[in-house]
Amino acid sequence: MAKKSEGGDRVEIRVDEALEGLTVKKLLLDRLKFSRAAVTALKHKPDGILVNGEHKTVRHQLSLGETLSLNTADTAPSPRIKESVGPIDVLFEDDAVLAVNKPPHMAVHPSKKLQDDTLAGRILHHRYPMVFRAAGRLDKDTSGVVICAKSQVVSATFFHMIRRHGIKKEYLVLTESEKTPPKHGRIELCIRRDPESYISRVCFPADGTEQDSERALTLFTLLESRPPYHLFLASPVTGRTHQLRAHFSALGFPLVGDTLYGKPSDIIDRQTLHALRLSFPHPVTSELLSVTAPLHGDYLNALEKAGLTPPDPNSLPPFESEDMK
Repeated sequence: MAKKSEGGDRVEIRVDEALEGLTVKKLLLDRLKFSRAAVTALKHKPDGILVNGEHKTVRHQLSLGETLSLNTADTAPSPRIKESVGPIDVLFEDDAVLAVNKPPHMAVHPSKKLQDDTLAGRILHHRYPMVFRAAGRLDKDTSGVVICAKSQVVSATFFHMIRRHGIKKEYLVLTESEKTPPKHGRIELCIRRDPESYISRVCFPADGTEQDSERALTLFTLLESRPPYHLFLASPVTGRTHQLRAHFSALGFPLVGDTLYGKPSDIIDRQTLHALRLSFPHPVTSELLSVTAPLHGDYLNALEKAGLTPPDPNSLPPFESEDMK
């Protein structure tokens, strides 16, 4: 199945042996993972579903060699997101993908309490009109790479990647502990919501005995240690809420400044968690794309106060590929 994106608005699919005989509806829902709402939107556009240039319904059965063309252009920007004036730090952009460096103290999406200045609002202000579709999200006080899809089909592709653990994430994690830090390892602890809190998570052994908990795996490597501060490179293979914060706290190395799983710090006013690099196959070309976000000033200042050196992203040790399965 060959796909190409033109300005992020149209997707063309050449029907091969793997797709021959499928209906358009089955292809959209089962293979491309479109939502039913997205399929309905395509049905109501005059040029939403074309086969060899002619309008077809979702009941059309695809034949070998046909070209299916989908108009995935957004008809309106995200209606519930208020534009906010402020800069965005663009790390990568093409017709399909936008990647930015999220600053700390800023929510990705608006909520009941946070409406005015959000990353979504800033992106809409600079890229209006578009629908904001982030492939994953970061906590308000976590900084670093956030990737956004520019169309429905790219968003569906990212969703499928995330479910297959196809996006490799690397975070810088600054911790504080009097314990001797391990040089590298794996944290395999299940996570579930704390029944006494709407926000925090608790960890359990990965033996399946704790009901309603989800498997979580984190790989880590120690980059530098100057007790009581220890800087790790961590890769969450799974993507559970608060995974790195909860996992490192359970290991005995809570993040500096993390008031939920640790304690306040006098060297920074937020948890020292930064999404340094995301690597993934480009959703259209399949070429490997690696996006790196420079550290923000408060994190650099915290490292200086801790006596640690900011790492060079190009010289960081790789994680073993077999552990990423």
